[in-house]
Amino acid sequence: VSLLKVVGICSLVAVLIVCKHVVTSRTRWERVVDLWVLIALVSATANLIGVVLFFVGFREPNTNPFIGNYGSLPRVDLPRVHGFFPSWNMYANYLCVGVLLLAARHQSYRERFGILPVAGAAIAILGALAFTLSAQIGALAVGVIVFVAVGRAFPKWPSRLVIFSSACIAGLLLFVSIFQIVPRGQGIPMLGPLGDVKLVDSARVVIWAAALKTYSEHPLTGAGAGEEVATVRNEYFSQGLKHPRKEMRLQAHNTYIGLLAEMGPLALVAFGLLLWRVFRGLGKPPSEPKERSLYAGLLAVLLGPILYGGIFAGLEDSRHVWLFLGLAVAAPLLGATETTPKDGYNHRAGA
Repeated sequence: VSLLKVVGICSLVAVLIVCKHVVTSRTRWERVVDLWVLIALVSATANLIGVVLFFVGFREPNTNPFIGNYGSLPRVDLPRVHGFFPSWNMYANYLCVGVLLLAARHQSYRERFGILPVAGAAIAILGALAFTLSAQIGALAVGVIVFVAVGRAFPKWPSRLVIFSSACIAGLLLFVSIFQIVPRGQGIPMLGPLGDVKLVDSARVVIWAAALKTYSEHPLTGAGAGEEVATVRNEYFSQGLKHPRKEMRLQAHNTYIGLLAEMGPLALVAFGLLLWRVFRGLGKPPSEPKERSLYAGLLAVLLGPILYGGIFAGLEDSRHVWLFLGLAVAAPLLGATETTPKDGYNHRAGA
């Protein structure tokens, strides 16, 4: 068992608890949202500057600090950004949250700044998100579906179009995350000659199978928190890597398989009970438009990584979930069904 991993898990739970006790009013909840959106916008703008520098000629991380290398992706003539995170998936999740929170507060922002600055901020964050080249963009698509369906801020037909388009995007990213298109006989994960290709299991599917094999060897307690539970040997791994290796030990790249393989079924059940408790406490969506938009944004931020992102990444890639689980418990005006006192604080919901 890795002590560092255990401390990391405890710190995530601590974030949840701190949020519950510090954010005690709608105003504080909104300030957290505003700060997140602002930092996401600043970091996205910096990375877009890096993208411009890339096309000007500064194509390496040592000359352009706003881009990174390609990890396990094949080299392509595009920059890849990860902001102030060590992983593109983490940064993609961060920006996805920024977009959804911007949508959740769009009515207030439009009243304060006007529609053009708000639209510009959304375009900047989405632009940086595209250059993460991360399948976690699918979590945003799921979040958009939740936000539009619950928020009810748009007319029926545009809402249906947005939901359908987002579902298609999520489905496409799901497909390319599960399968690789490989030219026959060459064994390299690129599109290649489209007339002669085959579908093979993606790297993630290979990793999931290896992690489940590890769990089968430790069915009660798992292999231990912090253990690299997937030992993989696959011809498609090494050819995209900067330093090829025939065998690698990796984390599960799946929140639920990872919990199972590292800490056993009790950890998975405990995580499920925590989610059930938080969502049960949210109550029904408010009727007031701005409050309903905040409520829908919170659900979208949580359900995107839980329903989609958690399938393709571990807890380490979605640390913001813990912050927003705390905010969900602490958000006394979101989903409150009883009368709120004049001081603006729902004492029952915030207890």
